[in-house]
Amino acid sequence: MKNVFTPKKKSEIVKQHFLKSIPIEDICDTYQITPLTFEKWKTNLFENSDLVFKQSPDDGMDYYQNYDLVINWLSQAFKGETSWCCNNQIFNLFVI
Repeated sequence: MKNVFTPKKKSEIVKQHFLKSIPIEDICDTYQITPLTFEKWKTNLFENSDLVFKQSPDDGMDYYQNYDLVINWLSQAFKGETSWCCNNQIFNLFVI
């Protein structure tokens, strides 16, 4: 079965190479990932590193970059709800 890692875990794995000088081969062996997977994660981490310095939506954040925040908020706001009504139409909600 293929390992599934959270975004947080992926960043922790990649940072091990840079912060602790652990060789990529050792990291790949430990987490049973390929070097190509490691490189993809590393590229993704560095390509999105500017998001760490965003202070507000006025800093140029696009809608899709706020998507996870909105989804998390909605899942908490409607926790336990399976549908809602608007203009007499019933909408089913995804239960997260």
